[in-house]
Amino acid sequence: MRYKYLVTVGTYPHFIKMVRSNSLKKSEDNQTKLAREYKNEQVDLFEWNYITNKWEHLSLVAIG
Repeated sequence: MRYKYLVTVGTYPHFIKMVRSNSLKKSEDNQTKLAREYKNEQVDLFEWNYITNKWEHLSLVAIG
């Protein structure tokens, strides 16, 4: 099963944590929650593009 959204903590290729979901709302909530939990780390939200078969960056949250 392919997930539509991916939230990552940290920087590529050494992600601290990755959370996958098929719901944008749930992914945005996870992004906010992880940004609070992992201070001073970037938390990115990606969406899978079925046309290009690549992850597209949607947003970045970083709480310092």
